[in-house]
Amino acid sequence: MIRPRWFYCTVLFVLAAIMPILLAMTHVMASEVPFYWEAINVDMDVQPNGDMWVTETQHYMFQSSDSSNERYRYIPLDRVDEITDVTVTEKGQALDASVGIES
Repeated sequence: MIRPRWFYCTVLFVLAAIMPILLAMTHVMASEVPFYWEAINVDMDVQPNGDMWVTETQHYMFQSSDSSNERYRYIPLDRVDEITDVTVTEKGQALDASVGIES
């Protein structure tokens, strides 16, 4: 079936009118994220006695200065005896950190 030329012009016009709106909405939705991870690196070192030393380095990128700086890490404990010696640092400086179990 051959459509008249006005049909194609109308479709092109509607697409041209809608695209800027969709692009603006995408930008607004993307900028609502308060932070993202630039990188997450994990280094695991198994000790001769079976202990495992885990060093996790996370690089957060905050989108705005009014974002909360509190972060937490969920670690499933179903196959872990205990977690000890937890430290948190930022730019080489130790930060206050608490470790707890929530159910």
